[in-house]
Amino acid sequence: QYPQVISARRSLRENLPLMEDAVNYSKALGDALNELDGIRVNPQKPQTAMFHLHFAMNPETLSEKIAAYVSNSGVTILPLPRAEINGESICEIPIGRNAMSQPQSFWLRHFKAFLETL
Repeated sequence: QYPQVISARRSLRENLPLMEDAVNYSKALGDALNELDGIRVNPQKPQTAMFHLHFAMNPETLSEKIAAYVSNSGVTILPLPRAEINGESICEIPIGRNAMSQPQSFWLRHFKAFLETL
């Protein structure tokens, strides 16, 4: 298992210093997304570098909408839904280097544009 240990140590060395920034970014982005109609942030106030977005539609329809948005904008705004609970599709939003490479205003602009397509 030595290769896994080396990989884990490298990942910790590279990512651990970013965790506080990722958590703060997640909290601020979650707060901003809470202001938008058409989605629900879970937990309402993110506490980690990951949160869920709930959409009131089935996963197939949401997946089609996500694919169409990516095709039209060139921006992958959401991963495909990972679950459906009580008629809501759930997408997991991890915050890491890729998300933080853009200002939150970038993501908000794209979320607003995406929600207009629903």
